[in-house]
Order: sequence, then C-alpha cells, then structure tokens
Amino acid sequence: MKCYDSRPGKHYIGGEFAVNDGSYRLIPDRWLHEAKIESDGNTLRLFYSNCTVVISGFRLKTIYDDTVMGRLGKVTIADPSDDIEVAEATEEPFVTNITHIAILSEAANDLRGN
Repeated sequence: MKCYDSRPGKHYIGGEFAVNDGSYRLIPDRWLHEAKIESDGNTLRLFYSNCTVVISGFRLKTIYDDTVMGRLGKVTIADPSDDIEVAEATEEPFVTNITHIAILSEAANDLRGN
C-alpha cells in the first residue's frame, strides 16, 4: 500500500491525513507553523495553529520536504497486513501511525471555565 501521494500542483490548499474512521482531515498549508523530523527520519511532527500532527514510520523525509515546500499531499497509514520487509525494500515513505493532537484555543478554555 502506498502511504503517501505527493500533491500534483499548487491548486490544492493543504495536506490530507487519514483518521481512524477511514475519512480524511484536510489541514490548510497556511496553518503550518513548524515542521520537525527526527534525525533517524522515523518521526515527523507538524505544528499547526490549531493542532499538532505526529506521523510515525520510516523514510518520512519525502513527506517533510513536501511539507516545508507547501506541497504536502495525502498521508495514509499502512494496512496492518502490509509486509514491512517488502516496504523497507522500496524508497517510498511507510507510515505506521498518525496522531492528531487537538489544541484547545484560549477562547474555548474560557468558555469551559478553565
């Protein structure tokens, strides 16, 4: 299974991330504040204005490079039945997990009395 599809052009507005129910979440590029990749290339953290997305796997540098160029495409989690050994033989990114961490705004905290 292909875990990452590069964006074909600038006419898209952001990256798409798979979520647990099989749908996708679109996050506009303009919300990105910072992208960090671990030195081993196995963890990528994308800090947006309203959330943080943590992508785990291997060979994530391609996803990082597209992100910092404003061309993040569609990121999906590999199927559990995918053979990691076969995936390691390719040059494609292999995504094992996507974690979406929502950040409550100060206004939301005020409404909740926090």
